Amino acid sequence: MEREIKALETESASPDFWQDPIKAGAVMRQLSGKKDLIDVWRRLEKDVADLYDVAILAIKEGDDSLKAEIQRESKKLASQFERLENQLVLGGDYDAIVSTNRRGSQQ
Repeated sequence: MEREIKALETESASPDFWQDPIKAGAVMRQLSGKKDLIDVWRRLEKDVADLYDVAILAIKEGDDSLKAEIQRESKKLASQFERLENQLVLGGDYDAIVSTNRRGSQQ
């Protein structure tokens, strides 16, 4: 998807891009949508990494007080992942991302 974003950015930077305002608007909406989707996935990835760090720290310190919060956050993040995954699957354009993500999570 990042290659698609680069291609759309290159297209939008061309001098005659706005000669066809309807096409230009469609390209800009597509570009914005793809960037937003990447941002959401990156935010989720960061949230998972942060929660993992908290869980590891809690385990190392023997702190069971965070267990319930970690479980709640884990369920929340899993729900967000499923929602985003379904959005991608239903969109159809990004099936490769979903299958790559599934493979990566099983390693």
